[in-house]
Amino acid sequence: MTAADYLTRLAVALPLVIAVLAGLWYASKRGWIKPPGGVASPLLRPVATLGIGPGARLIVVEFDGRRLLLAASRGGVTLLDHAVR
Repeated sequence: MTAADYLTRLAVALPLVIAVLAGLWYASKRGWIKPPGGVASPLLRPVATLGIGPGARLIVVEFDGRRLLLAASRGGVTLLDHAVR
């Protein structure tokens, strides 16, 4: 293989690899795909999620027989209410 062949293959393959990585990054930021390794906890189970604005969500989780209403934003997580199920 000559140097010209190597550079031609590199010029074709490198933009393809960069495009795939950029597409995966974009899809993960949009929530279309999840990164591997997310193991669900048997103690804490999400029930429902509602987006209420940019960077803010209401989340209902079930924990120890209770349902908790949480507000999650860029500033942190706040417990709003709880109910026994």
